[in-house]
Amino acid sequence: MIDIDPQLILISLGLIGSYFLIVTLMQVLLQALSYRSYQRSRSQSITDLPTLTLLIPARNEAKVVVEALKRALQLPLKDFQVIVIENASTDQTYTLLHEEFQLKPNGKPNTFYSESHPHLRVIRSAIPGKALALNLALPEVKTDLVATLDADTIPDSNGLIRLLNEFAARPQIEALGGIVRVMDPHSPLQNQKRPPKGWPLAFQSLEYLRAFSGERLGWGLLKANVYMSGACALFRTESLKARGGFQLDTVTEDLETSLELVAKTSGFDHPIDVLPVVVAWTQVPGNLRDLFKQRRRWQAGLCQCLWKYRGLFLNTKKGMTGIVTLPYMLLTESIAPLIEFLALATLSHALYFELIDYQPVILIAAFGLVMSAALTTWTAALENKYLKDQANWSIVKVFILSFPLNICYRPLVNLVRIEATLRFRWFYSWGSIKRVQLQSDELLAK
Repeated sequence: MIDIDPQLILISLGLIGSYFLIVTLMQVLLQALSYRSYQRSRSQSITDLPTLTLLIPARNEAKVVVEALKRALQLPLKDFQVIVIENASTDQTYTLLHEEFQLKPNGKPNTFYSESHPHLRVIRSAIPGKALALNLALPEVKTDLVATLDADTIPDSNGLIRLLNEFAARPQIEALGGIVRVMDPHSPLQNQKRPPKGWPLAFQSLEYLRAFSGERLGWGLLKANVYMSGACALFRTESLKARGGFQLDTVTEDLETSLELVAKTSGFDHPIDVLPVVVAWTQVPGNLRDLFKQRRRWQAGLCQCLWKYRGLFLNTKKGMTGIVTLPYMLLTESIAPLIEFLALATLSHALYFELIDYQPVILIAAFGLVMSAALTTWTAALENKYLKDQANWSIVKVFILSFPLNICYRPLVNLVRIEATLRFRWFYSWGSIKRVQLQSDELLAK
């Protein structure tokens, strides 16, 4: 057994304790700022809205793409387009699209228009890759704005209109996002009870709740947000085309695009914001295997983007983004799983050799768990108050579920994130995740 200096163990525990204290204080601050963001949320209506194109890459999405696309085509906008990029699917994705929307060739190779839906076009791509698929369709976009939307995601029309209003009111903004919610594929209506039934969906819905309404809104109020969800994000078409579309050197094109927009913006102007409004409902993995695959991708893509834009770290010319946001992302998301693993290992060693008393450890751990549960519950309460037509969180259930979320679920996910962190330089592909057949409104109404 390796002989470790007890004094070194105690110093390490002190540093780790300081780390968790700083992270907790930052989360409380971001939560408070999110509360202010809800309070300052404005409901404006502009008649002359920007035009919009939805880009929807679909690879092996036969179980979800038709139902999700039907809802996307119901947007109450006069001038909008939907372009689906069938991305080298090996299932029935294209066949279902062809039959459901009556696709006909439009004169260009591998491009089709819909006889039944004039807003819809479909492009077939033989090469897999989300960024490649988006870039294939981008030259066809003629509207002011472009939205990237996952094929397993249902947009919220009211939320998208709010984003269009915000673009019209703030010409300096280059990209906008909102709150993305977890969808129950067996009950995809928006007035369902939150969190949804079943622990995989429930735990992930709490993660999304904390990420969007508990942190990203706070960063937005600080004008330091760099988080744009690829599930539903809006960009100015001119800006995307000027940068050559989406880059192919990371597996998270949404975060990479956001960071480049920040890097190319001069002075303290910030080109990205997130509004306190629900813009989309997204389907998430329903089992551990697919969940691990997704989190492995997210973690690898995060590390790739932070490495690529390492010049933004502590860059005072970028204001709060360089000074606070990027270091926070590094410490609380990129290397946080490693730090938490080392903390557990160091703490276990100290307890086993009786270097510290177990009673204070239990008290501190309990306080941390209660604090995390309280922050999550506060976030749910904010949504219930300010998003009354779209939020229906069970406060008691949120509080109770927060404990197994942190005790059982989070350590399992962290093991996968540690693996992805250690090999992020060699991660190139998104792969595929199994979907559950979406239920339609007609079926639910019976």
